[in-house]
Amino acid sequence: NDATVTMATESVVPLQEYLKQQDGQNEFSISWGIHQIAKCLYFLNKDCNLVHGNVCAASVFVDGAGEWKLAGFEYTRSTEDSPLPKLWETLKKYDPPERSKPSVSKKPEKWSWDIWGLGCLIWEVFNGTLPQPSSLKIVDKIPKSLVPHYCELVSANPRSRPDPLKFLNDCQVNGHFLDNQFVKINLELEELQFMDQDKRTSLFNALNKELDSFPQKFCQYRILPMLVNAFEFGGAGSSVLSPLFRVGFSDIFHC
Repeated sequence: NDATVTMATESVVPLQEYLKQQDGQNEFSISWGIHQIAKCLYFLNKDCNLVHGNVCAASVFVDGAGEWKLAGFEYTRSTEDSPLPKLWETLKKYDPPERSKPSVSKKPEKWSWDIWGLGCLIWEVFNGTLPQPSSLKIVDKIPKSLVPHYCELVSANPRSRPDPLKFLNDCQVNGHFLDNQFVKINLELEELQFMDQDKRTSLFNALNKELDSFPQKFCQYRILPMLVNAFEFGGAGSSVLSPLFRVGFSDIFHC
């Protein structure tokens, strides 16, 4: 019906509120959240030729499964356009230094603005709200395995900042912040429908071993539906039953 507009919404909470609700900081949840936002920025900057223009903790919301969602698109623009003026003074602290001191010799890449914002977001995840831009130099609370990559994001030279894909690849190198089973298994789950039976069996066995260390709500709201779908329609075989029952029974007992 052309006269009807239908809107679908989901229940979310602001990232900062979500982090306060956690019993300590779960690095698994944070690592996957950072991965999701970086992947989103890659899509915006590279595929859509858009700049979000306002990446910070206040622009991120979290759903019931603990998945991070990028919002706050009020300042989104084409990569060919000039930055939009910030209406709120408190948002100007997230602007990269080239905003106030442009340089012809350091012309930004199309991802330079948002990748700086990703650095601001990471700082706020581990420290709380950014008081002023100079605070970005304080890295004491950021995990050591993430610090080198974080420092690249907030480089004063916009051309030396990595694009989102390079950031993701560098962080997944052995021993670095995104090199963990939670991120690896989630990436494999996204490719589940394209896997052959041997790879699916290997994935479900690995998942079964790691379930106890995964966030409970993430298992309940994201992994469980994927396992049910794989069992019902994906020809997953018997290997899916063990993780399926474990998550399913855990869900029942936590009701």
